[in-house]
Amino acid sequence: MNNINKVIYAIAFLLVFSGCNRNNQPEKNKDLKEIEKEYKKPMMEWNEKKVRDQDMRIKRYAERRDWDMTRTGTGLFYEIYEKGNGSKTDSGENVTIKYRVELLDGTYCYSSDSSGLRNIKPGKMQVERGLEEALLKMREGDKIRIIAPPHLAFGLPGDGNRIPADATLVYHVELINAEQNE
Repeated sequence: MNNINKVIYAIAFLLVFSGCNRNNQPEKNKDLKEIEKEYKKPMMEWNEKKVRDQDMRIKRYAERRDWDMTRTGTGLFYEIYEKGNGSKTDSGENVTIKYRVELLDGTYCYSSDSSGLRNIKPGKMQVERGLEEALLKMREGDKIRIIAPPHLAFGLPGDGNRIPADATLVYHVELINAEQNE
């Protein structure tokens, strides 16, 4: 979920909440634009602080493990720690990966050991945005570490199973096979 959607949801929540309090009824003529102006700046500041805090937490996590990670413009952190010799992955290509997903505290979520290898077509929005972005940076045979903040993983709701709400995820991925579509 991108930052604009988070702001819109937060504004909607505040509107509903403020409408429930009869003692503090908003002016009858106050329109949505005025309300948005009133709450937009504090919500943007809150969101920027949250992103800074997430980045710092991720950087400290990587430093403790002596990982040399690169941060992309989207906020994804990654490190290709073992280089393969295959060709670079292209959008829409069929790729097969071996993987492990865990939370920042080390809690196991999913892996190919229990779920089997995963077949994906990067660029087709079949997986989490962070995983998809990282796959497009890989070559066949590469092994990569990925740290995806919530907006690049399962977002505010989590996955409803093993990944809790607003979770930052650590992926360990090996690109086993990549083949062009015919």
